[in-house]
Amino acid sequence: MTLPTAEPPLDLPYPGAPMRAAFRRFWKKGFTFTGRASPSEYWKAWLATTGIAVALYVLSSIVSAAGLAAVINSGNYSAYSAVTGFSTFLVVVAFLYAIAVAIPSIAVAIRRLHDTNQSGAMYLLTFLPFVGGLILLIMLTQASRPEGARFDLATTTPLASPPVPSPPTSTYGEISASPVPPVPPAPVAAAAPPPAPAPPVPAPPVPVPPAPVPPAPASLPHAPAPVAGIPGIPGIPGVSAPAAPAFAPAPVPVAAPAADLESTRMVPPTSVSGWTLDLPDGRSLPVDGAVSFGRDPVSDHGGVLVPVDDPARSMSKTHARFDFAGGAVTVTDLHSTNGTRVEAPGVPAVSVAPGLSAVVPAGATVFLGDYRIRLRRA
Repeated sequence: MTLPTAEPPLDLPYPGAPMRAAFRRFWKKGFTFTGRASPSEYWKAWLATTGIAVALYVLSSIVSAAGLAAVINSGNYSAYSAVTGFSTFLVVVAFLYAIAVAIPSIAVAIRRLHDTNQSGAMYLLTFLPFVGGLILLIMLTQASRPEGARFDLATTTPLASPPVPSPPTSTYGEISASPVPPVPPAPVAAAAPPPAPAPPVPAPPVPVPPAPVPPAPASLPHAPAPVAGIPGIPGIPGVSAPAAPAFAPAPVPVAAPAADLESTRMVPPTSVSGWTLDLPDGRSLPVDGAVSFGRDPVSDHGGVLVPVDDPARSMSKTHARFDFAGGAVTVTDLHSTNGTRVEAPGVPAVSVAPGLSAVVPAGATVFLGDYRIRLRRA
């Protein structure tokens, strides 16, 4: 058993619409020439409106024939006059009904052409003699095509998406790396103790000529100057000063580097806003401002220009622009030829009208012609 599906909004087609719903939508959208109409919407509405007009004309003919038969049988011309007036009234009602359904019939036919991904201008084939009506009839009998969604009415109602917390970032916007354990400093070797001074040498008993004063050792910062006339000081004849102790500077080892630079982990650049566009060629672009796509895009809003190599030429030169504002990402159709469509799991597809914008939820896929872009929250 097939459960009945809920009727979609008026700006979307109704596949498998029952007769009553098709007739109701026919009148509610009588002056709407945008959007699409499913095969059941068109043909059931056509069957209902045509059936009412034919019934009025048939009833008028029956009444007129019955009045004529009564006159022939009875010869009462007054009764014939009354019957003829009622028949004429039915004909006038049928004529007025035909005028009332004229414009809604054209509107639903144009929406049916949109559903087959055809321009509504194809309805002008009706005025082509002999074969125009037949060609239009063949177009109206074609099946629905997904590409026809580019004719749907645009909506700016944001699609619901659960809030996703932003990843922890530092002051400069990059993702915080895992802390590196500190490396303990290498132990410093203790300095060697200075050698013990040599014992003094006693002076010989005989006088000797003064000995030349040797230069101060390089290891001493200040060498003592000889002073004359004081015993025990170098420069006095017959007295020799004790040998100066030699001090060797202790080597101090150089400490090892605190961290190995080769093991530094590079942090990849990420989006400050947390929104990223995944392209079919494997690239990922952050959405921190305006990002424009096209075969040769230009933008008056600044931001990033992303040229796309599209051999099929389904994308316009400047097709659409993504913007980040108010914590959400929107896509604006820049009057493209093949339109912009947003598809998200669990909700109907949304076609963006030229010059308007639509909110793109996380995980949704945006179609720029045949080019697909997926939006994700980092």
